[in-house]
Amino acid sequence: MRCSALALFVGCLMLGCRSGDHVEEPGASAPASQPPPSLTIDRLVWSDDPSFVASDSFGDHGVQLLGHVADYDGYPKLKAFTASADRTFFLEAPGHPSIQMQTAVGGVTYSTDSVGSDGVGYVVFFPTAEPMRLTPGLVYALRARNLVTGFTWETTNATVTR
Repeated sequence: MRCSALALFVGCLMLGCRSGDHVEEPGASAPASQPPPSLTIDRLVWSDDPSFVASDSFGDHGVQLLGHVADYDGYPKLKAFTASADRTFFLEAPGHPSIQMQTAVGGVTYSTDSVGSDGVGYVVFFPTAEPMRLTPGLVYALRARNLVTGFTWETTNATVTR
C-alpha cells in the first residue's frame, strides 16, 4: 500500500508516517526482496537541517544523523540490505576519538514527483553510546565497518560537522 506520508522505520517499528513511501498493511505479506551487494552513502545530513525535505518528521525522537543512499532502488531493497549488511559505522576525524554508530533496519524514504522514480532513501544512524558528542566545527568522515561478507557499504564523500 502507498502511504501518503513519510515513513520512518526503526528496526521493524514504524515511528511516523508523513509523506510518501511503502507501508505494509497489517497481515499483508510482502514479497521478499533480494538485497543488492552494495549501497553507497554519498552525503550525511542532520534531520533538523532545513535542506532535508522531512526535517520536521522526527518530533520527540530528537535530531538524528541520516545517510543519503545514492543508489536507492526502493524501500524493500533498502530494508533487505540494512537487515543483511554490517550496520556498524564510525565517524572519524584526525586526532579525535572515533564515534561508533549503528544504522536501523530500513530507513527514511519519501516519494518524488519524477516519473519512474523510486523516490529518495536515507539510513538513520544511532550512536552506540548516548549522546553523540561531536566537537563543534570539526569535520567527521563516515567509515563503514563492513564485516559481513557479500554486503558492502560505500561511503563516498560522506562527511558531517555540527
